[in-house]
Amino acid sequence: MPILDNFQRIIENEYRLRHRDGNDFLQYDEHVCYIHDHPDEFYNTTDYLLAVAESSLVPRSYNKYYDLDSSNIIYESVGAHTNLVCAILDQALQFRYGANFGGPNSLIDYTTDGFTYREVMEAARIHDLPENVTGDMPDNGSHNDDDKLRFEYGYYSHILSKYPRSQIVFTSAVERLLKNKHNHESVSGRMLHLADKAAALIITLCLDRESTQHLYKSPQLSRKSSYCSDRDHAEMNICDYEENGCYRASEMWTIDFFKMRKISELDATFFYIAIIVMATLICHGEWYNWRERDYET
Repeated sequence: MPILDNFQRIIENEYRLRHRDGNDFLQYDEHVCYIHDHPDEFYNTTDYLLAVAESSLVPRSYNKYYDLDSSNIIYESVGAHTNLVCAILDQALQFRYGANFGGPNSLIDYTTDGFTYREVMEAARIHDLPENVTGDMPDNGSHNDDDKLRFEYGYYSHILSKYPRSQIVFTSAVERLLKNKHNHESVSGRMLHLADKAAALIITLCLDRESTQHLYKSPQLSRKSSYCSDRDHAEMNICDYEENGCYRASEMWTIDFFKMRKISELDATFFYIAIIVMATLICHGEWYNWRERDYET
């Protein structure tokens, strides 16, 4: 299957790009080795995650029958994004800590930085609840991150105070992990941050996918839009795809993930890199020329 061969080649190149000191690809770590040697498994995992993403686009029936919205399509809500983040993070945890992590037959009870499965997943479930108040803010460098973080930390403390007092140890761990997500100080914090960014990419790839194009529009941004930030323009300058001055969100955000902010370098196991590469190959049929040039360099 050409897509699987291409996937393996790209994973090799991503590893070499990460380890510029000349490490032999045959000496990479066990996680990357497993990804490279089981492309069919990552195809299936990614296809499952694309199905979860696609469910974000299906409206509930009562919207029509109770005279709220007669449309047969809906675009992603914050809650739908959170559902996809949870699905990705669950798969990442199982990959890193074993298929039963979080279950009664698990050989591992805690992450390497001391969190339980439930603590990690609860942090994922509530990470965007502050947006109930603020709305979803674009992550394109156009707003003050310090002000946003101060509000979010206050909101987390407020919402976690609603849990039963018997769960104080649990809620303290969740609050600590949410702060780790923003400062990247722990393994689990980085995994949550990566799941958040990967989810944003996967839903846009899902919307690009040919099988959904009869219903949905591919999210694209015009270079002339007043919304564009300096980072958006820098990403547009790199993009392969352009049509009438418009650029795909999926490609712009992939550039951000791999080149602009280099979020990919937080991915110790290459799990998130693998699902983004595979989702791109499934939805677009090819990898990006700008990244291929990075490999050549």
